[in-house]
Amino acid sequence: MFLKAGGRGARSAWRQDTAYLPWAGQHWANAWISFQPVPRQNSLEIVRGSYRGIQYDGTTFANPDDPTEPLHGHGVLPRLPDIDAERAIDPDAHDVLSWAIEPGDVLALHPRSLHGGVGVDAGCPDRHTLVLRFFGDDATFRPLPDVNEHFARNGVLFVDEMAKLNPGDPFRSPVFRQLL
Repeated sequence: MFLKAGGRGARSAWRQDTAYLPWAGQHWANAWISFQPVPRQNSLEIVRGSYRGIQYDGTTFANPDDPTEPLHGHGVLPRLPDIDAERAIDPDAHDVLSWAIEPGDVLALHPRSLHGGVGVDAGCPDRHTLVLRFFGDDATFRPLPDVNEHFARNGVLFVDEMAKLNPGDPFRSPVFRQLL
């Protein structure tokens, strides 16, 4: 569940969820669902086709002066592009998609897609969204870089189960079947 409220929520940093979660493969989907109408100018933005491109380092979300401050650092993954700064110079620098959303609409995107949520304002003072994540046969475990001592190599969910997986193991493995 995500909440932006009060008409003053800043935009979310551009990111790929796969920089924070130990996932690989093409058979993944995030379902982004809003509980109220959201105009396009306050909606989720996605860089078209970016899920097929580079896996960037994540952002720390901690430095308002640098929205691309690397989470893992040490040059392990390429630094996120500063999409907003590049678009300020050239509005066509990235092929960004966005839609007006009505309650019941579902935006589906691959978690490796570069995406970010635009802030709320007086015209759209609140945005409550639910994100559901789905995976299929091609979903595999990919350990996260272990150079940041403050960030878990295997993510924060199912830590004990993730510790039993090797790179490339399918998420449909017996480790996860016992959770179902």
